[in-house]
Amino acid sequence: MVPLDVRRELWAWYYGMRAFMHCQACCEHILKEKLDDPHPLFYPLSVGATINYGRPFRKSYGMPTLGEEIVPARYSVVHEMVMLIRDRLHAHTDADRTAYPGQITVDVLLGVTATHREFKLVEAIIKPKAFENLNGLCKILVDKTSYHMDKLYKRYQKELPIDIGEYRIGLDPNGPDFIKLPLRS
Repeated sequence: MVPLDVRRELWAWYYGMRAFMHCQACCEHILKEKLDDPHPLFYPLSVGATINYGRPFRKSYGMPTLGEEIVPARYSVVHEMVMLIRDRLHAHTDADRTAYPGQITVDVLLGVTATHREFKLVEAIIKPKAFENLNGLCKILVDKTSYHMDKLYKRYQKELPIDIGEYRIGLDPNGPDFIKLPLRS
């Protein structure tokens, strides 16, 4: 039997590791290709990076989270800024609050000229240089989450399912430890 708190930790560490890997992939593509605004992939990759980075730290129904204490102190400012941008700009759009004090971070403008009217979306963007810091942080967090996953796996491997197949990790305190899924065709 694998205790519920251990199953929740396994779930959170693995989910976190994958989310940080996705964030890292977005950062590395931005940096490798030297993307910047207005390149059509810059904004979607920026959003992908911040959304994925924040997922392991934010509460969702039924999902365990990682504690922010896993973030190294030297990256605390990077973490706080990414989470603020994620929460107020990328994951949720707060038109009445700003992610950057004293600045509007998202707005819809109407431009009027003598010949036509045109709407324009104005959104704050993350400077490409900032992705170097976020990429470095993700590398550390991928290593950290992988370490914790391996440690738990080694400790409980004899209690994990051995029959061939895929198993859902049971997070329900009244349910089984692992739920075998039907074979996919």
